[in-house]
Amino acid sequence: MNTKTNRILRVLQTNAPPKVIEIELYYDKGGMNYFTSENRKRGLYLSAQPVAVTENKTLGMCREWTAFSGTCVCVKELQRFTKKQLLEYKADEVLIQKLIADVCRKSNLTVKG
Repeated sequence: MNTKTNRILRVLQTNAPPKVIEIELYYDKGGMNYFTSENRKRGLYLSAQPVAVTENKTLGMCREWTAFSGTCVCVKELQRFTKKQLLEYKADEVLIQKLIADVCRKSNLTVKG
């Protein structure tokens, strides 16, 4: 079974094209995170990450990101994943703005518009 476990909520233009900030809602099975030595919760996560999107004649659209440049937070713990939960979850606008501000500060970016 191939179930898509993420949803891009919005893409924000920045002062440093071709970089954009992607706001994404995704499901994580949880477990041990070996980079931080912490145990992640199973559930839905909201993330913001700067991504450089470019066009390549051979490869088509290319997405490039830097490790640890984004931020995420668990917004809903789950026992099991269903596509319906992913599609129906309404993200808190205050939390989205906080994640955007954090990514902008860490990456020295500003959002256009």
